[in-house]
Amino acid sequence: MEAGGNETNTVVFAGTGATNSTDVIVGFETGTSGTDGEILDFDAFLGAGSALVGTTGSATAATAAATEFAAASTSAIDISGKVAVYDVAAATITATNLAAEFAGGAAFAAAVTKAVIFVGDATTARAGQVWYFDNSLDGTAGTASAADLVLVGTLSTNLDIDTITGNQVA
Repeated sequence: MEAGGNETNTVVFAGTGATNSTDVIVGFETGTSGTDGEILDFDAFLGAGSALVGTTGSATAATAAATEFAAASTSAIDISGKVAVYDVAAATITATNLAAEFAGGAAFAAAVTKAVIFVGDATTARAGQVWYFDNSLDGTAGTASAADLVLVGTLSTNLDIDTITGNQVA
């Protein structure tokens, strides 16, 4: 999937991880104003009105970057129906590692139903990932396991994951 250039492109994701598969998004650019940067549309998965949220769980302003969650986060924020940014630095993330962040006392609340998580490095420009989380995929609603996570996108352009702004999520 090609994005980038001097225009704003919208990438529309499917309603489930199975129907979406894993997209490689080439040329993804973050925004510095309300009218630039690529837009990633998760309405089919999360419903209309999904928002990028920071570590408080509050929506991020259109031109502001969200405060990223990290492995040391213990805030247990409910990000149901929302999009979060998760900093793993240079580590490789797996569905198992990410599922652990939905355990009690970790970054995300165990009660999260559906969410999207951008995963990447907040200090060094690297490729990022986009994950769907649906706590019922493993057949047991209300619990988090690796089977509840689906990698739906790879941002092949190197970027600091915490430069994604509120206006880039639809």
